[in-house]
Formats: sequence, C-alpha cells, structure tokens
Amino acid sequence: LEFVRYIPVGSGNITEAMTGSLTLENGSMELTKDEAEKLKMRLGISYEDEIVDKGITSRQILSLMRSTLERLSKEIKRSMDYYTQEYGAEPISAVYLIGGGALLKNLDRFLSEELNIQVKLLELPRSVDISKAHLNNKDSASLIPLISAVLGYKKCLNLLPHEYRQEKIEFIEKISLRMIAIIMGLILLASFLFIKFRAEDYKNRLKNATLQKTILDQIKDLQDRVVERSAFLSQARMSDIPLEYIMKELSIIIPPNVVLNSLGVNQKSKTLDVKGIIYEPRGLAEGILTKFMEAMERSRYFKDAQLASVQDATIGREPSSSFEMSCLLE
Repeated sequence: LEFVRYIPVGSGNITEAMTGSLTLENGSMELTKDEAEKLKMRLGISYEDEIVDKGITSRQILSLMRSTLERLSKEIKRSMDYYTQEYGAEPISAVYLIGGGALLKNLDRFLSEELNIQVKLLELPRSVDISKAHLNNKDSASLIPLISAVLGYKKCLNLLPHEYRQEKIEFIEKISLRMIAIIMGLILLASFLFIKFRAEDYKNRLKNATLQKTILDQIKDLQDRVVERSAFLSQARMSDIPLEYIMKELSIIIPPNVVLNSLGVNQKSKTLDVKGIIYEPRGLAEGILTKFMEAMERSRYFKDAQLASVQDATIGREPSSSFEMSCLLE
C-alpha cells in the first residue's frame, strides 16, 4: 500500500439520509431507519422512475440519497487527486469496492459515472473456499477486509520445533557482521540523501500550501452559498407561494449532473429564475436541460419553462456549462 485515507462517508450515512421527509400526493411521510435500510438494500441506486411502496417512487428515494452519494464520490475523487499530486504517480485507472456496503445496487455504476473511471466489486480469491460456510452475499463480501487484515498480521504463534528455531538463530548470527557493514554503508548514503530530501520536502510543502489555499477558497465559496440560501429560505417562509413544495419538486425532477447555484422568485409576477451548473460539455448540456424543462412543465407547479442562456464553464478539470432559465409558477 502506498496511500491510506479514511473518508467520513459510508453506508450508514446513506441510510440516515433516507430518513428525511418525503412529499407524496396525499401528504408527506418520513421513513424509519429500519424501513430506509430495507428499501436501500432492495432498491439500491435506481435509474428508473417507478413506484416502490406506499406511493413512494424510486426517484424520490434517489433524491434523498443523492447528496450523501455525491459526498462519497467527491471524497474518493479528492483522495485520488491528492495521491496523484503528492506521489507524482500516473492517473488511477480503476477503483475496487469491498465490504458489505459495496453490495448497494448500482453503486459501482454511480461511482463510475461520477469519477469517470472503471469501478468494480472486488471478488473473493478463488483459493478461498466458502461453500461449506453457508454465507450470504453480504457476509462473503465482508470477508475480504478480514482476509487482508489476517495476511498483514506478522506477530503470529511460532509452532516450529526447537531445532529449526535454533538453526534460524545461528543463521542470523552468521549474517550479523554483514548486516553491520551494510548498515554503516546505508548510514553514509543516508547522510548524502538527507540534504536532497530536505530540498524535496520544501517543494512538497509549497505544493501542499497551494492545495490548502484552494481548499480554503472552496470553503469560503461554500459559506457564501450557505448564507445566501439561508436568506432565501427565510424570505421563502414569509411568501404566499408554497416555495417549500416547489423546492422539493425541483429536487425530485432535477437531473443527476445539474447543480443549482441560485433561485429567484418574483411574488408579483409569479416567476422563477434559475441559475446553475451542469457537469457536461455544452453540446450535451442543451439536451439535458431540454428534458429538465419538459419535466418542469409536466409538474403541477411550473409552466412555460424557457432557457435563457447556456455557456461553457470550467470547474476543475471537468468540462461543464453554466445556464440560466425561467418559468411561471402555478
């Protein structure tokens, strides 16, 4: 292993995200943690809009999970970018998923689309026979981390006979003088490399400082968005238009790769102005936005959706497009 990092998002966070409030035709409801876990394991990340249970659709379930799934993909992408920059390695070509949470349906497909690389489930080695253990798929998937832990355990019980252990001690004594000579040579080599290492260390510090500055800029931008949206929500609670239901409706019909930056509501003219980013080149972005507007017009809250502009934008290394659109509120 060259690089290990723990990320603060896992399968349990997806279940907690699904316990949020859902808007149905006859009212609203909230899933319990047990109900959310069962729906998550049965449905997974669904790419088809269908009724799952009690009037709940798979698209609504996906809308609850989306923010947590996007956090997961961003944390993985951040780890990959840091590894490539820190170690100067070639770009990562594949991601393998292990553990019980990796069995979430279509998780590999979702991460593959978000990270734009190949994502697969890591299977048990063929040399491991679990046919007599009567394990289900979740248990067998959880065996892989356990096997890796066992393979890395070095302080195990020595059951060799005494004569074999004594022979090993004598062999160590024979090579001790050679090892001392080698160690002295390594010490001299280390003294030569120390100055070079210090120079590389200063370069790495400069690189890390640049990366930290970028992260701080992103945090400031996020803080500004939070303040802006908090002010918007405060105003929305005082308005006559049911903006809470309008925003929930937008969260259901919005395409996966579209992010809204701002919403503007005119109470007098009952119009909605939308600005956002779509993580696709301009050619594909126009088609996705057309479907988005058609979905808005099929909703009971929006009509006469019009696209004002679509422009190329650059966010990180991914091609993206910014857009502005408006519609009437019913």
